[in-house]
Amino acid sequence: MQGLRTIDSEVTEALDLMAEGLYADAQPLLARAVAFAPSDERAYELWVGCHLHMGAAARVIALADAGILRGLCPASLHTLKAFAFSALQRNDEARVAAETALALDPTSSTAVEALAAAQVALGQTAAAVETYQQAIARIPEDPDLHFALLELLRDLAAGDTLIESARAYLRKFEKDADVLSILGHAYLEKLDFRRAERAFREAAEIEPDDVERHVDVLISIYGGGQPGRGERFLEALTDRDEELAEQVVDEFELRMAAVHAAYGQPSTQHESDDETAG
Repeated sequence: MQGLRTIDSEVTEALDLMAEGLYADAQPLLARAVAFAPSDERAYELWVGCHLHMGAAARVIALADAGILRGLCPASLHTLKAFAFSALQRNDEARVAAETALALDPTSSTAVEALAAAQVALGQTAAAVETYQQAIARIPEDPDLHFALLELLRDLAAGDTLIESARAYLRKFEKDADVLSILGHAYLEKLDFRRAERAFREAAEIEPDDVERHVDVLISIYGGGQPGRGERFLEALTDRDEELAEQVVDEFELRMAAVHAAYGQPSTQHESDDETAG
């Protein structure tokens, strides 16, 4: 005999399914929870969010409006409306919905992300940067907001602002390989190969089995015109993990070939690159 089903058990099971990306399986559980407890804000918010993940943007807007009229979790539902409007490319409406959500809950990082996304879609990139910066001032301990700002600055090729923001992240939070990688690539853009290598090496120390981390180190070494150090780096990596070193060489040569192709140069192996690096 199946155990007694409660609202909490339905929601808990739905959350487990959603964590696995099984939104179509979670949706009927949440629908049942909402039917039995129409004033349960948590169940209602998750139900609407489930529809968003399933791509039912118009349905999300209708359900959110219905919930808002009943006074259910208005900040969260306005945020979900913003994401739904964005999915429908109704970006002005997305911006308004996100602004409404933030007015209701200035500490909602999700509403911040919804507003910034709408602003970017509208071409208001400076406003999006400011949205994140103001949110970080209000919610300084949220690493996700800091990282979202870094991703935006990276996409905007923001140079010195990106570097300073990445360094601020690393001073405030635990060292993060992705942030170090963003910082390293920002230094590469400025042809500051020494600082780029240092950032990439720290990322590789955090994720020593990640091929891309070691390729980045190698590119910064060769970019700085130090082929001998590049060979020694590969020798040390080979001594530690021969298979990983082979993968690094393969990926390095692919990336260098792409660079050569972009600049109309012939593709070469990394041994030949030693003669022309720098």
